[in-house]
Amino acid sequence: MVSSTKIEYFDLFSKTFARDKFKQLGINIYECKSNRSKISGVHCSSNPNKIAVVVDSTQSNDVLYTWDMQINAEVDSIDVGKKYEIIFDSKGDVIVANDQNCIYDGTFLEVFDVNE
Repeated sequence: MVSSTKIEYFDLFSKTFARDKFKQLGINIYECKSNRSKISGVHCSSNPNKIAVVVDSTQSNDVLYTWDMQINAEVDSIDVGKKYEIIFDSKGDVIVANDQNCIYDGTFLEVFDVNE
């Protein structure tokens, strides 16, 4: 279950699925009048221990948090702007692509048009 400030989930390795067995992701997004930050998306990879959480932080910028579900902790965060694509590799690692670069494992790789 995703709201604008929190994410609750079932542990896939739990033996029972009941409402009282929900866990909460350790990400903290606070609602207040001066702060427009809110969770705008959750992306799952082929690896059940890795997810990406998108936070709409300003009018011109989103922040992408990569999250380790096994230890319920942030792995990395990246300012991604507003125009981007989220891709996962075969291991479940996040790749962010926009019109200027690809971001993989914290490294910004410049991209080129085939006509350049």
